Amino acid sequence: MSATLALIGALMLAPQTQPAHTAYRCVDASGHIAFQDHPCSRHERQHKLSLHHFDDPAPAPASTAPPPAPVPPAKPSAAPATPTPAPPPVLWRCQRATDGKSYVSWHGPTPAYRAPLGMLDAYQNDLGQIYRPHQLPAGSVATTGIRPGMVTPGMIGSRYVWVQDRCRRLSRSEACQVIQHEWDATQERIRKAFESDRPPLQKQAEHLRQAMAGCGR
Repeated sequence: MSATLALIGALMLAPQTQPAHTAYRCVDASGHIAFQDHPCSRHERQHKLSLHHFDDPAPAPASTAPPPAPVPPAKPSAAPATPTPAPPPVLWRCQRATDGKSYVSWHGPTPAYRAPLGMLDAYQNDLGQIYRPHQLPAGSVATTGIRPGMVTPGMIGSRYVWVQDRCRRLSRSEACQVIQHEWDATQERIRKAFESDRPPLQKQAEHLRQAMAGCGR
């Protein structure tokens, strides 16, 4: 019996390239069963078996493609730079030559302008000196910024003279105080104004708000 099992095992382990093998199952009169590679005797019952050998499938060939390149870690996105606010505008505190009143200029010192002599203290001086401003003492309201040749006969006949307001540039802190004051006053005017009158005031308030951004508030 062991020889028969060895035969069957050998046939099953045969290479796949060999043809199928035939085995015989033989049963004698006593009921004993035997397996053999040749036909049974005529006194035995015979059953023919076809044995095939099945090899395990061949392993897939190793991939020759290079391994994927490592993905570098994502860099953290840089925070958007905060824009630096523009400095507050340069403002000037001026004194009007005609009446001595103080005002703030957003556009620099006021250019020279003509004013009637009756509005000035120029009568304290000789008229010849008034119309030759370059000869007047420094600081006279009728001399600031005036150049020879600016006085014409028509001006003298109309008793006008060139004058210029005295102006002083404000410091940064002074300018910020002026802007804040004007913004507060504009907000109060917006609160009291009719709805139809508010758009120009709101536009002015926005201009002042942008100017205050450079004050660090």
